[in-house]
Amino acid sequence: MRFMSTLPLKERRIGVIGLGNVGDALVKNLQRQGYNVTQILDVDKAKCQNFPSLKTATSTASLVKENDVIFTALPMPQHVKAVFEGGLLDGFGEGKVWIDHSTTDYEQTVELNDEIAKKGGRMLEAPVTGGLEALKKGQMTVFLAGDKPLADEMTP
Repeated sequence: MRFMSTLPLKERRIGVIGLGNVGDALVKNLQRQGYNVTQILDVDKAKCQNFPSLKTATSTASLVKENDVIFTALPMPQHVKAVFEGGLLDGFGEGKVWIDHSTTDYEQTVELNDEIAKKGGRMLEAPVTGGLEALKKGQMTVFLAGDKPLADEMTP
């Protein structure tokens, strides 16, 4: 059994990597609902300026090390792999959670999950659907794939 945090979900530090349509809406929805979003990161630093109250991480590894729950919202599987290899795995440790809203590849996700688990972390694949307008309003559907107890812990 993996470590489960005793902190309420809204008190855990949250970092978000990727501030395109999904990531931007994700940060705004989490903030609107009172979640503790602390850091953001995007290859386009101008997107980070849309959130002046949040710290822009200096690297993927630093964002992961400084947060309890990490969300990624990336356009393609190769971007997920690049972020994973570019510091996401390095920052992982016991009790950390990665929730991936990116467009993914099943086999790659299974491999990445296995590597996260070796470091004591946990992962959920969480694709979203429902359209951009629903996403902006926080009314999108999120599918969760992974460990059921973790999915329950991360819901809503």
